[in-house]
Amino acid sequence: MFEKYTQEARRAVFFARREAAHSGHAFIAIEHLLLGIVHDEDTRIEQLFQLKQQLATIRAEVYRAHPKRKRISENQDLPLTNPCKRVLAYAAEEGEQLRDKAIDSEHLILGILRERDSIAATLLGTFGVHLEAAREIVRKKPVPGRTSHHSEPLIYVAPKESKWNIIGLVLIGALAGAVIVLLLRLR
Repeated sequence: MFEKYTQEARRAVFFARREAAHSGHAFIAIEHLLLGIVHDEDTRIEQLFQLKQQLATIRAEVYRAHPKRKRISENQDLPLTNPCKRVLAYAAEEGEQLRDKAIDSEHLILGILRERDSIAATLLGTFGVHLEAAREIVRKKPVPGRTSHHSEPLIYVAPKESKWNIIGLVLIGALAGAVIVLLLRLR
């Protein structure tokens, strides 16, 4: 499920699971995901939205919404709530719209903001992080591997070990040969 996630986004999900387990919740909610995102220092999220200083407030609000219980084992499988699953789907959509090759933590933030009725989205809003403005910040942030937002890529480049590279080269060679033959006949 998390193959297309960057290391940073995977860490956010890992820490979300950890936050849920430490607070005794048998599920991972959107708010746990937000805690997982802001958990790490020096993340791109911190650089883009400066949320690290709000971590104590975010944590307090999350525990107000989901009161702490007896801690459960981190080894226990914790399911995502349906709203949290929607956030992950929204994050994937946001990444696709930006033509990013992988889902990163900023896509997770955009996914959270799209789930407007969530406590996490409301919290982000109180810190001045709103969907359209956040999209614009993420859109302007240069990311290696992101293609232009204004035009479609001209050719598809498959991974090195792919049979499609060979087929593509054969087709390009055949097309080039056909063009040369046509040009020679027109002379």
